[in-house]
Amino acid sequence: MPANDAMRAFIALPLSPAALQRAQELSANLQKGARFTGAHPKWVEPENLHITLFFLGQIPAQQASAIKAALQQMAAPMSSFVFRLKRLGVFPHERQPRVLWLGVGKGEEPLKALQKSVVQAIRPLGFNPEGKPFHPHVTLARMQSIKAVRPLMDLVRSHHLADCGESVADRVVLFRSELLPGGPNYTELASVALRQV
Repeated sequence: MPANDAMRAFIALPLSPAALQRAQELSANLQKGARFTGAHPKWVEPENLHITLFFLGQIPAQQASAIKAALQQMAAPMSSFVFRLKRLGVFPHERQPRVLWLGVGKGEEPLKALQKSVVQAIRPLGFNPEGKPFHPHVTLARMQSIKAVRPLMDLVRSHHLADCGESVADRVVLFRSELLPGGPNYTELASVALRQV
């Protein structure tokens, strides 16, 4: 890819293998149940599950190295920590859900602090937060319409207390996102480790 090309990118926290597998199993169970509701959510591909810390949008390809350097400087003094993937919910509300998510229980505050640090690290590069509060979550599906929303929400409520176990926040990743006909494709551009404890 030429250095002057633009690309769509975001900064995210990947899930530990065991937590990722349990989140994938939960998503598969929900997909099976959703077939009987009449709803047709757009499910996130299993390998793409993650916690977005900051969506960068379209950036010049050459800016990736500056973003990586900013994240490395941010991460150097920061320690890894454990968080728990727990609870299902929707944005913005149950009457008109647009996003189905898996939330965070234990470790939510350190995750919010990590996201705040990411924002502060990249702000000098011209990136500013959206202004709305950060709610750490894993997006499982996006609603394409509100058709059959009531039976779908019944399904979500039946799995409300879903628990996908603990995951370790030990690295922050800069991803390139390509929107393809079959769904988005994510490529890891840089991985920045947090200090092990």
